[in-house]
Amino acid sequence: MPPQLQRGLLARRYSHCRDPRPIAEELSQINVNELHIPRDHKTYSAPNISLRYPYLSGIRLTCNAVEFTHTGRTQTFALKPIKTGFGYFRFAFICQCQRPVIKLYFRHANLSCRWCHKLTYISRTLGKRTRPILQAHRIETLIRLKPGMHHRTRERLRKRYSDKALMPQNNYGTRGPRLWK
Repeated sequence: MPPQLQRGLLARRYSHCRDPRPIAEELSQINVNELHIPRDHKTYSAPNISLRYPYLSGIRLTCNAVEFTHTGRTQTFALKPIKTGFGYFRFAFICQCQRPVIKLYFRHANLSCRWCHKLTYISRTLGKRTRPILQAHRIETLIRLKPGMHHRTRERLRKRYSDKALMPQNNYGTRGPRLWK
């Protein structure tokens, strides 16, 4: 056994943390690009924010900070402008760990980045045989949910989906989409 693997297995055995890491795609999230950040120095409240984000009861937006109210608690995140090179700039949240992030995840009545919550992505938990299935599923969902997509892009994605869905896994068979519903 390689020494790195042996050290890792021993550390895992003695860490008393046997729960798997939570998956980021399964948690509720707030993307800074979905919020309309004001360009002036006024404070705005978003009405009916609980319709889009059911776990939030209120949100206040300024050009340099966002204040979320949830579960009787208020969390404030500073905003960092990121230059794009095309005129306007994008924003990123500054988490409690001082990292600029685009998405905040809601877990255990707390909004934080994926590093603070110790999240992982679902593609990192899958093996080399199941990851193409996830990729094909994501491509299929994108094609289905984006009706206004350019026809060249749609055809390119359909070809990519068919390549992923019918990739041979061994010498004796292929893995394809199920033909029944």
